[in-house]
Amino acid sequence: MYRSFKKPLPAVPVGTAGNFCVRFDAKWLPYVLALLPALTDERSYRADKDRSTSEASNLIEAFLVGEMCMDCDSFEFYIDEDGDLHVICDGNDTEIGHVVGPAGADGADGEQGPQGEQGETGATGPTGATGPAGADGDSGRNGVYSDPPLNDTNPSITDMTCAKSTWLRDYIHEKWGDAIDALQAALDLGKAIADVTVSVVNVLAQFTVIGDEALTAAKDMVEGAITVTVDALNALDTTEFQEQIRCCLHCALIDNHGNIGSTWEEVIQPTIDCVFSSGAGEIGPIYALFMTSIGLSTYQLQASLAAIAETSCAPCEDCPDCVDKVVAASVWNGGNGFDAGEVISGLHYEVTSTGSWCNVNNGSFPNSDANGNTSITAPSGFVLPGVNIQRLLYRLGTSGPWLDGGSSFNFDPGFDTHLYLINNDNADASSYTDNIGSMTCHICQS
Repeated sequence: MYRSFKKPLPAVPVGTAGNFCVRFDAKWLPYVLALLPALTDERSYRADKDRSTSEASNLIEAFLVGEMCMDCDSFEFYIDEDGDLHVICDGNDTEIGHVVGPAGADGADGEQGPQGEQGETGATGPTGATGPAGADGDSGRNGVYSDPPLNDTNPSITDMTCAKSTWLRDYIHEKWGDAIDALQAALDLGKAIADVTVSVVNVLAQFTVIGDEALTAAKDMVEGAITVTVDALNALDTTEFQEQIRCCLHCALIDNHGNIGSTWEEVIQPTIDCVFSSGAGEIGPIYALFMTSIGLSTYQLQASLAAIAETSCAPCEDCPDCVDKVVAASVWNGGNGFDAGEVISGLHYEVTSTGSWCNVNNGSFPNSDANGNTSITAPSGFVLPGVNIQRLLYRLGTSGPWLDGGSSFNFDPGFDTHLYLINNDNADASSYTDNIGSMTCHICQS
């Protein structure tokens, strides 16, 4: 569109200033009409552009009607394929004249204007066809993990926990060796600390995803290793130190009921904290930084379930002393419930339980965990009225009151006795006979 103004004009005044009439030779009409659209270009105004261009459009309409002395109820105009302007007044089409000449050469591109405001989001399009599945990616720090099954080599959860700690220790130590070798090679080439860090990170990136935290830890680990020297670290990396790491892992696993867990904080972070304060000299803090830098994920740590399943070891003496007891929902035992073993005065006990059970004879209530059926409170006649039915209860000894347990509880026995556990049902033997399910109770003493 032709613009006849070197600089933008002020906004058109608001309101009306009255009518103004002028007469001129009709031969000029096509030329005047061809210039008027410049007033509908928002670039012609410095402010209030929407209103000014709208009023300019009204001006063109009024100009056409007024010049032709028309009084129209309906009015429109158009330019035909030959470039002639037409006015339609109440259905009467009148040709005004030729207003569009042949197209001229393209002008030079103007400067790019400022970025306009973002428009509204359009409607969501139809879902496309599903593409082919990509390659499996890294599970990240908190990945999904399934425990390996018990086997002849590791027939119990305690044995399997020990096997996991050995396998994980060896896995981490192998990656430590790769990183130390890369660090020494970079130093031999006379590289600066930043370049040495890059060399180490490149090795780590082959088996993990390097995030900001891991990158910072790798830099600190490299600086510490250079200060201590690689030779000194190798000398401190003894069999005894590696056994300390295994026991850090083993104890953290036991404290988490033998599971590697689904979050970094459950096992990996406690292990790193343990290694950091292992008392093994300067290698402890540097090794802990290395464990952080490799971004251990639960997926990566359990990359070889078969290898874990076939590993065996001796338990670590300093770990919490824990056992797992399976309590069936049907155990009545003369009103004493399940005998979970001896508890000793002066020690502290923590019990956490997982599983599912159901009191079938009471109308087939839905299965529940150790917290019981949260929608039904046990009435009079139950082992412990006033708490949920199907809730795990405990008692110290074969006499005295039953206590509310649930999925997690702790106690400090004032005398040597046995711990008894029971499902909260009607306090008679017949009510327990057809109950189904069980709870695995993880009992730790310290």
